[in-house]
Amino acid sequence: MNEDELMIKYSTGEILNENEINYLEDKLIILVNEVRLSHARPTIANDHICNFLGIRNESFKMSCIATILDRIKPIDNNMCREQQVFHVLLQAKFLYY
Repeated sequence: MNEDELMIKYSTGEILNENEINYLEDKLIILVNEVRLSHARPTIANDHICNFLGIRNESFKMSCIATILDRIKPIDNNMCREQQVFHVLLQAKFLYY
């Protein structure tokens, strides 16, 4: 399975197992590092997934993965994954406000 299939699985209401969650966590780390080290624009997520998650259509795939992980397995620190991804995207100038 790849991250797209896992996001679709989650958006249909299926529960992700521990291996699938770990895969998404690893993939998120890879995507964040790619943004930090590259000037390539991150991949855009499927609108169906964005709608299910309640985030803006045409959001970055890494934002969707972060949102899914925050819902399934929240982290215990000051910033959730979604906020961390937001800051990385801001620093890399893929987001503006």
